[in-house]
Amino acid sequence: MRVFIETIKESGLLDDHGILQFHGDTPAKQMQIFKDIDAFLDNTPQIKLMCYTSKVTVGADIQTEFDRVFLHADARDGPCARDCFQMIGRFRNLNDTVINVLLPQKKMQYDPLLTYRSELKRFKLRQGLARQLNDLYLRSDKELVQGIIQWSSTDLMKIAAATSFEKRRLFDVDFHRLCKDQHYKIQIESVLSVKA
Repeated sequence: MRVFIETIKESGLLDDHGILQFHGDTPAKQMQIFKDIDAFLDNTPQIKLMCYTSKVTVGADIQTEFDRVFLHADARDGPCARDCFQMIGRFRNLNDTVINVLLPQKKMQYDPLLTYRSELKRFKLRQGLARQLNDLYLRSDKELVQGIIQWSSTDLMKIAAATSFEKRRLFDVDFHRLCKDQHYKIQIESVLSVKA
C-alpha cells in the first residue's frame, strides 16, 4: 500500500491531505476515526482516496458515497481471500459497482493434500515437538520451576490452523468461490473486476 500511495503522490494527483490511510503501523489514536468514519469523511472533503489494509477489522461500515473500490491482493503475506472479500464489502454506497481486483501474479503450487485436518495435524506435531524440547530444557535446568513455553488451548490451536490453512490455499480459487457464493459477477480481464 505504501508504494501505491507514494506513486500517487509522486504523480501529483494527490498530496498527503487528500489521502486517508490505515495500515499496520497506524497508531491506535488514528484508528479511532473508524468509530464514526462517515462523520470524519463528511468533515474532511479534501479526502479523495482512502486506503487500508486488513488492520481495519470488524465493525467498519462506510456509508459515505465513494466512486470506486480497488483491491490490491498481490501483497506477499497479505490477508486470505475471505478477509479481502470482507474488506471490499465495507463500502455501502458506490457510484460504480464494479470492484477492480488485482489478484496475486505469482501462482502458488496447488497442494491436493492441503486440508484443514492436515494443517491441524501439522500444528499439533509442532506443538508436541515444542513440548518435548521444553521438557528437555526443564530437566537440564533444575532451578527452573515453570515451563518456558505457554501452551495454547485446543480451540486456539484450531483457529490458528484454520487461519494458516486459508493463507496457504490458492487465493484466486478461493476469491472466485466467494464471488460465486455471493452471486457477484466476475469479468476476467488483466485486472479482475467484480460486479456487485
